[in-house]
Amino acid sequence: MRRRSATFLAGTNLLLEIASLTRKSSPRFMAVAYASKDASHLFPFKKGDVLIVDMSEEAVRSGNTDPREIEVLYRKGVRLYTRQFLHAKIFVFDHGAIVGSANLSKNSLGNEEAAVWISDPVVYEAIKRTIREWAKEPITPEYIKHCKRIYNPPKGRRRRGRQAAQPEHRLWVGEVDEGDPPKWMEHQISAAERKARKRIVNKKKYEPYTTWTYQRDRLFRDWKRNDWVVEILRPKKGPLEVWPPRRLLQVKSVNKPRGSDSPKYMYQLETPKKKPDTLPWAKFKQRVRSAGIDEIYREDWTLLRSRRTVDALQRVFQQTEFW
Repeated sequence: MRRRSATFLAGTNLLLEIASLTRKSSPRFMAVAYASKDASHLFPFKKGDVLIVDMSEEAVRSGNTDPREIEVLYRKGVRLYTRQFLHAKIFVFDHGAIVGSANLSKNSLGNEEAAVWISDPVVYEAIKRTIREWAKEPITPEYIKHCKRIYNPPKGRRRRGRQAAQPEHRLWVGEVDEGDPPKWMEHQISAAERKARKRIVNKKKYEPYTTWTYQRDRLFRDWKRNDWVVEILRPKKGPLEVWPPRRLLQVKSVNKPRGSDSPKYMYQLETPKKKPDTLPWAKFKQRVRSAGIDEIYREDWTLLRSRRTVDALQRVFQQTEFW
């Protein structure tokens, strides 16, 4: 007899059923869009569990994720990560995964929710791989404290209205030259990096890194905070090297002396203090082709908008695994 590789689950107490089915598994890995009031009590979290949640400033200000509940989970020893625009609800356990509709909220206890328990080995490994790729931005005590200051609790039932436009997933790829900035720019760079540092979530591991450019104005007016940037660096000596995606903190125009051929813009990227592994240009091209991406041009900045393409390019650099 063929063993079933999927089981359908549904009901108004789905979250409690998931907790019961998986109580013996340890650790457990979860990616759930939002964790609102009482989230820490709705699921029996244990030390060592991993939770990925949308704890962006937008999610906190709108009341979708409650940083006070995240703080409780942090004290319990849950390993916490944030991923902006996350809308999935995935629970991964020892021998299977549950993909469904339930958030970590009281509403999930009253709503008609549905999910599928998956034990097929190929699908199970694909889900685990996705969770690993999403766990990139740890939630720190400093960021929890910041989010508690800006949190707006939801007030009553929300009115139904027009559906919000889907957010773009933007990643820029382009070539930059290695070099030292002009002496007169050092003060501007220091001031810009002080401001950019305030936008970094994990200040122990990341710092702002400044790039300056002579390129045209119109391009950098299109850049937006939190875009991802992949720089193809042309060093003073040696072959081209490609840096992994880094988050854009800000773009600023340069106040340059009159009559000089000076940098026009500078921008700050959230960069690991320990230099990440870069890829030689030839190996990067090979991996990009293998990932099915064919719209990158080294000579000019390329904007990738598709979430699938952006995630595929980030996987080209994927290094870390946590199970």
